[in-house]
Amino acid sequence: MPPYSSRMFRISRPFVGRERELDALVGVISHALERGGPAAAVVIAEPGLGKTRLLAEALPRLELPALQLQGYEPAQEIPLGAAGTLLRELARAPRAGGRLDALLFGETGPGLETLRVFEAAFRCLKESAPLLVVLDDLQWADSETLALLHYLLRAARQSNTPLLVVCASRPAAAAETFTTGLGGFLSSECLAELRLAPLDREEGIELAMRLAPQLTREQAEAFWRKAQGSPFWLEALAVEGGDGASATRLIRGRYASLDGEATRLFALLVVAAQPLTSTEVAELLEWDSDRVERAGLALANRGLAVLQGGSLRTAHDLIRETAERELSGTERRRLHARLAGWFEAGAGDELETLSQALAHRRAAGLAAVELALRVARSPRRRLLGLEGLAMLGGIAEEALDGDGLVLRQEVAALAEELGEWRLAVAHWAAVADRLPSPNERARALLGAARAECGLEQPVEAHAFLARGRAACDGDPLLEIELDVREAQVLRWLEDRNEEAELPTLRAAAAGRLLVEAAGGSDRLAEPARRAYQMALRAQLDSAIHAEATAEVARIADEIGAIARDPVEALTAALDATFVLMLFDGLPLPAEPRIRQVLEESRRLVLPSIEAEALMWLSEVLFDTGRLADGAALAWEAVELAERVGAPDRIPLAQMRAGAHYRSVSRGEWQRGVAGIAEQIPLCLGPHTRLDLRMAYFSLLARFAPEKAAAEVRAQIAATAEDAEVAGCERCRWESVLVTAEARARLGDLEAARTALEQWDTAHPEPRPGQTAWRAHAEALIAARIDAAGSLTLFEQAAELAERAGQRHTKLWIELDRAAAVAAVDRTNGVQALRAVAREAEAMGALTERQLAVQKLRELGVRTWQRRGGGDPLTSRELEVVRLVADGASNPEIAASLFLSRKTVERHVSNILRKLDARNRIELASRLSRVGAAEDGGARR
Repeated sequence: MPPYSSRMFRISRPFVGRERELDALVGVISHALERGGPAAAVVIAEPGLGKTRLLAEALPRLELPALQLQGYEPAQEIPLGAAGTLLRELARAPRAGGRLDALLFGETGPGLETLRVFEAAFRCLKESAPLLVVLDDLQWADSETLALLHYLLRAARQSNTPLLVVCASRPAAAAETFTTGLGGFLSSECLAELRLAPLDREEGIELAMRLAPQLTREQAEAFWRKAQGSPFWLEALAVEGGDGASATRLIRGRYASLDGEATRLFALLVVAAQPLTSTEVAELLEWDSDRVERAGLALANRGLAVLQGGSLRTAHDLIRETAERELSGTERRRLHARLAGWFEAGAGDELETLSQALAHRRAAGLAAVELALRVARSPRRRLLGLEGLAMLGGIAEEALDGDGLVLRQEVAALAEELGEWRLAVAHWAAVADRLPSPNERARALLGAARAECGLEQPVEAHAFLARGRAACDGDPLLEIELDVREAQVLRWLEDRNEEAELPTLRAAAAGRLLVEAAGGSDRLAEPARRAYQMALRAQLDSAIHAEATAEVARIADEIGAIARDPVEALTAALDATFVLMLFDGLPLPAEPRIRQVLEESRRLVLPSIEAEALMWLSEVLFDTGRLADGAALAWEAVELAERVGAPDRIPLAQMRAGAHYRSVSRGEWQRGVAGIAEQIPLCLGPHTRLDLRMAYFSLLARFAPEKAAAEVRAQIAATAEDAEVAGCERCRWESVLVTAEARARLGDLEAARTALEQWDTAHPEPRPGQTAWRAHAEALIAARIDAAGSLTLFEQAAELAERAGQRHTKLWIELDRAAAVAAVDRTNGVQALRAVAREAEAMGALTERQLAVQKLRELGVRTWQRRGGGDPLTSRELEVVRLVADGASNPEIAASLFLSRKTVERHVSNILRKLDARNRIELASRLSRVGAAEDGGARR
């Protein structure tokens, strides 16, 4: 991309005044460039006061790659219409660009969402930075473009990416909202809001005399007064001459003397209100290229239009607005109709062009239902957003029969896709009684029930489902979905799980009949496949509630095999991981499944699924002893969730607490524990809160049982209260096990025994992962009474943890066992603690190693502290260190590996410690040592 040039703006007058604003604009951008992060400047002024002229003066001084965006009044309802140039440029990014290009121009599946486009654009931005984006006429930019810029700036702030955004706007609500939003995350040093006032007397006189040197000072002052300090009108008066005419009449006089061809071209540009290429003008006016060129030159010579880059546009919005008022209504409608037909003819299913055609068709007063249907059925319809949805809804309400009724159904379906549940209910309910056939009415009522589920209104959902059943006329696919939705309302909205089984079983039986009739699930027609998949989803929900791990995995695999939408398949795979990890505590079987989900969600840019997959994989790695990678992935998940929103299953506070938990073993346990404590008050419900409390008090009991005993007991009591309120049996019994371990460490042996007895009674056949936790607690209780007698129990617990793949749990069991051995036999205890310290170091469990060393010192053993960390490099750290050795900066490494800068900084810090290097130069010189680590120490 070339640096900004003043040729990108029409500069017809010298730059006078505005020095303070110019310094502020250039200063905020320059400061951000020096610091390496994002910045924004918003220039707000009435028309004609020099917003664009200020940008033209400021931007060449920055010497940055830049992109110019433009808002146009007729395009306000076109989603991402003003962002086209930016998105096309970002899509050229060598690694991430292909996915953005596919999302914008190639993807036709139902999974396209605005958030995916925004996140894909950000990943491209990290490869393209530093980047300067200039948006002129912000007040006319579509809301999706403004939301994209806001998202990119917020993400750039989080990742310290140099993105600079400069906007110009008339005073408007959109500009105020945009600027206020930026103030929520950009500091005053990174955000400039500049409001231009009219030129003062001396500035106005100077500008007039520089524009027309023949003027006297008195004449220049008279022009300044007549122009009321507006540079635009001052130029018009000074250049045209002072004949006493108003500024508006002066502009009107410019186009009143045009010949017929120039007049027709000027009217077209005024109504189009956006640049048109010479070829487009020729097609619209049915002229040859010579006529277009002659008329264009005539307009340019009169200062009415600008010829730039092969396109024509009006020279200033004030000129366009003045001329538009002069056009008759008939002429405006005729030209809008011409533009509508031209855009529509070449639109295909391209959402932007269809939306442009629809805007002109409505302005022309023509029937719009048929074209609105094309817009509503566009593969990229989800990009329409709320404004586009409201526009389509308004057109549908104006035509309640025929295509208008069909359009309203499409609007209802789109409202569902966008999560606008109240609108969806309103539209589905409105069409339900108007549709001709019973099954069409049943489908509409079913749609209203789905939307009520989204609003978490079970009573209303049941009412619509009952009406749908009454209307349904023997359609087996409809009956399956009615049963599935009823089961969902009963299970998830009303917690009536036993009652949910009957409609689940009915749907499952009907689904099997569909498969048998088709000769296999792979032969199902698309509507039947969707119905069968819904039936499988209901069975999966039932199996999850029953904690039936094998059944969950089987159904998840079947959904994955028949799903057409990758979101459906990946969600089912996440469910299987959820059950394996939470119910069975088996990280190793979960790993290949979750890695596949993570890889696919990254490839398709499904950020919410990616965030959850990152969190689960971080837990897998942590549990299986790959602690550095587990902690790094957890923080990566948090950064992504802070950008795109937390996944449904894991609130953001829980994600942050999980990242702190996995960081505890990395050397500073107090900081991690404090981080978990900070998140507990942020949990809105008892279900999540008790999970964080368990993590908090279990760590305190492990690392500071004597100092924190009172806090641990208080948190145990609070956890029991939360478990009672939450009403989740799984969480309640998990808290009982965690409490038993903590009580044993505090010496509350009777309470610990009681907890284990309660748990044993409720779990006659415990799950594999749970048995290790239970055995560990029992061994801790025994060690308080008979250290020698507890050793066998510790060994059994360690074997159970090894069998379940819980290496980190096993490390703690071995650490506690070594302490018990030391209480019986000092010599063997020293050997056991040294073995645990070595294992902890190899695992990257620096805090646990420190604890083992502390216990050795308590036994009177002299210990030594290695200057370097000694921990082998992880596979990700090996990738980072190679790039460091090649001279790559942290931003370049982040872009190359699709990581945030914070994550890269953490990796580099860990590498320096592990390799005993003081700086990056010394680190690069030790590449041979890295090779040795790769051969013998990398964990995959």
